[in-house]
Amino acid sequence: MRVGMLVVSVFLWLSIVTAAAQGVRWEQIAGTGIRNVDEPALARSGDGSLHIVWRQQAGAGKTELRYLMLDPGGKIRGEAQVAVGGWKSLSNPALLVAADGSLELLFGGVLGSPDAKDPYNNGSLYRATAPADGSRWELQPGAQSTDRFAHIGPIGASFGPDGQLWTCWPATSKLIVQRGLGNGPVQQVHDHGCCPYQGQVVTDAANGQVIVGWYSNAGPQHGILLRPVAPALGEAVAAPGSYVESGGRMQSRSQDQQLGLTGRTGGAPGIFVAYCSGYPVCTAVHLWRYRESQPVVVAKVNRGRTAAVAKGPEGRLWVIWSDESGSVALRTNKAATRLGPPIRVGQTAALKVKGEGSNGPLDLVASSGSAFLHTRVFPPLQAGIVPRAVEADKGGRVKIDVTDVGDPVAGATLVIGNQSLTAGPDGSAFYSVPPGAKPGSLTVKIQKPGYQSTETTLEIRPPKPAAR
Repeated sequence: MRVGMLVVSVFLWLSIVTAAAQGVRWEQIAGTGIRNVDEPALARSGDGSLHIVWRQQAGAGKTELRYLMLDPGGKIRGEAQVAVGGWKSLSNPALLVAADGSLELLFGGVLGSPDAKDPYNNGSLYRATAPADGSRWELQPGAQSTDRFAHIGPIGASFGPDGQLWTCWPATSKLIVQRGLGNGPVQQVHDHGCCPYQGQVVTDAANGQVIVGWYSNAGPQHGILLRPVAPALGEAVAAPGSYVESGGRMQSRSQDQQLGLTGRTGGAPGIFVAYCSGYPVCTAVHLWRYRESQPVVVAKVNRGRTAAVAKGPEGRLWVIWSDESGSVALRTNKAATRLGPPIRVGQTAALKVKGEGSNGPLDLVASSGSAFLHTRVFPPLQAGIVPRAVEADKGGRVKIDVTDVGDPVAGATLVIGNQSLTAGPDGSAFYSVPPGAKPGSLTVKIQKPGYQSTETTLEIRPPKPAAR
């Protein structure tokens, strides 16, 4: 059985190249009570700060949700604090920044109090809130759903175009989707039997369509499924390459972390999902734009572990994955139609990877299975020189274009010898080689805050021999 129909694809441009290493400094942000099933929730506020919440064990029979903030420069601000504590069990949570800047934390759980009528004992959806600085967390009264399976988690959450909250979570052989909070009706969107996992819900910034995605290992339909739930419920569509068929049976590699599913910044259209392809081991990382006929093969990998996608600035996307050699990230152009060079981030393979890059650089959080580690990844600049060489006796004027996956980078600084230039609005700068210059290579150093620096060379050729 196959779900849905796909429309014609517009392929993303890609050149698969060896990943370049970036000097990184991993910093542990949590290392006590972390298990291999725990994963963080990330949310970026308007001032550029990154908010992180995660589940961890807090002694015998107790679980808590911890909160930490990183400043706009990626530095830890203050110490981790307990956002929700003293519960018998908690799901992996969802974290959102509301329109007024306050923080919304959605989670499932069982408090484990002796009162049988305690509304926090029924395994439902619950909510805690905090001001924009995360300084004080408050548990909001009562259950936020009539369903009692939210404690399984993880919780997916997104604000719809009208500001209404949408949430999702697995419920044994069902995937529950809910609009709003409280006692309203819930919707079951998985139609294939046991079982759905790792659900997430996102909103298309251009048309307001709300999409839920999940992994299914149900006999009738394996793989990663995406389904619209607003403005109307649509049919589910399987991500190409997320399952295989053999002997008339579907099979797929399980999804080990919450589905990497995202919209785009700046009102840009499209919903994208990143995932591992191949069975029984991951052999490629795919990036698929919902409703296109084929995904893009981002990278061929050896024993890939996991993959994710995150928002970048001005409609860009960050794609992240982990394989046996470590973690890797790359960023697209503004149109999300071209992929930049992959950047290898350290040599330790991660069990789970999550990121947030809407502020420019990528804040990457990886799980080792017993700790959460953070690093910041900067996209590389690219540069082109036309012409690449001039003759020493004649000199000449050259144009230097500075780009980010094909998009012009205005304001970049170019240093050639003792001269400094600034790229204009179109990302270009001009340099004049005087007649009689010394033959050789001139190094052009290019940098801009928020990027990896780069270098290129301008060749000054010896004069041509005079004709006899």
